[in-house]
Amino acid sequence: MRRSPGNWSAHPREFEAAFAEMVRQSLGAVAIPDYPLFVNNRLLHAELAGKHQLPSIGPSDVVLTGALMAYGVDFTSGRRALAKIAPKRTVA
Repeated sequence: MRRSPGNWSAHPREFEAAFAEMVRQSLGAVAIPDYPLFVNNRLLHAELAGKHQLPSIGPSDVVLTGALMAYGVDFTSGRRALAKIAPKRTVA
């Protein structure tokens, strides 16, 4: 993967090679960081994790494509909880 200031780029073959190397090194799982490069390629990561039988963890966007579990804040649940405890306001 190549990095220039403020910009990460990678060709899909580089991700394929990275997943193959993880398998070669007998890694038991893969963690997908929440950087745009990885989130933007989340479908490819899901495909490669499945192909190589690697459980994966990542931000919520990644888990929607098949990751085993997610990390981070669940804003939807937080908003629902807040709505339950927030006082009801009426417009006069």
